[in-house]
Amino acid sequence: MNYCHTQKAPLHLLLHGMGLAILLWAWRSKAELPAAVILGFIGLILIFTALMFTNMTVRDDGDFLAIRFGLLPVCRHRIRYADITSVESGRTSIIDGWGSIESSI
Repeated sequence: MNYCHTQKAPLHLLLHGMGLAILLWAWRSKAELPAAVILGFIGLILIFTALMFTNMTVRDDGDFLAIRFGLLPVCRHRIRYADITSVESGRTSIIDGWGSIESSI
């Protein structure tokens, strides 16, 4: 089996834009040093987060299913095929994954 699929996430562009805008704001407000340092740190965190979630790649690694998020190798996971007990297709809504009360019960 030779499988590899990459799914793009265009919403990362919004995080990049916000991070760059906050870095520019920090640079322009360098007179108030503590605020500029905090803003710069927040801007860098947003840019780092955007780089982590630019895409998702799922690929076959022999005995493992490998999942990797983004350009930075921070969020990756390997699942043994022997550990997968069942697979079913499903549909999700836009609110799925946002921590609704019903899903946690």
